[in-house]
Amino acid sequence: MLKNWLIEYWWILASLLYVILVMILMRVLVRRGTFDRTWPKIILATTCVIVIFIPTMHPPWNYTNAAVVVFNLLVLFRITFKSEKSPEPRDR
Repeated sequence: MLKNWLIEYWWILASLLYVILVMILMRVLVRRGTFDRTWPKIILATTCVIVIFIPTMHPPWNYTNAAVVVFNLLVLFRITFKSEKSPEPRDR
């Protein structure tokens, strides 16, 4: 019975493991001071992996993961394409 559950719902355990590993990775990157530079690349890679696994999930969770993917992409694009004002005036 437990074996059948693990075979059918393996992605729940994978999602929990993903959250734990991301939290550890965030802590390590903050300690090294490379969080701002490497975090968008990590988010993009994990979002791509989640997109690949969405068809293998059952209906309640695949919609949830699709929403997480959209949210991740919105955050990623907001971080990546942030406009910063220059202190120098532009030449006209």
